Amino acid sequence: VQIGLINVNSVNNILQFGLVNITDYQKGVPIGAVNIATKNGGASWINFSSNFAAVTTGLKINAAKFVSYLEGSYNIFDTKNTKSGSIGAYYGYDFNIGKNFLLTPNAGYVEIFEDQEENESWIHQFAVQGRLIGQYAISKNFRLLGGLGYSYRVIAKSGDDFNSNQVFGLVGISIY
Repeated sequence: VQIGLINVNSVNNILQFGLVNITDYQKGVPIGAVNIATKNGGASWINFSSNFAAVTTGLKINAAKFVSYLEGSYNIFDTKNTKSGSIGAYYGYDFNIGKNFLLTPNAGYVEIFEDQEENESWIHQFAVQGRLIGQYAISKNFRLLGGLGYSYRVIAKSGDDFNSNQVFGLVGISIY
């Protein structure tokens, strides 16, 4: 068992809990923002569009079947500013369904950045999201992806907070 900010070992048999977890072989459970298994893991570049953000790109990092997503998005649709953006981190698990299909439930946190107008009083914007992403392998290095998600967005204001709920769909590609 490893607990710390950054955990490194050759084989994780039970648990790694930290911000970054690195191992050669992931046999246990890694819980962290970034989980890397050098021998039984990998990474892929993901790109998709959704009705939450116009363009999202990032990395999907596997440590065995455990998954970390690190993403950046541009043009958050329900903001006033089309130059808005976000960064997000998600944690999930890959389920193989057939030879070419993966289903990945995941949950995460999204920090939203938007230029503030002079008359606006919000302090901070973020969202907590849950997603179900399916990936279909077209070839060894290329997958189509699509999914559904739920977003609970909070706009923290100095006096009164605003919350919104949104169901969203996404479609894109994964290159690995």
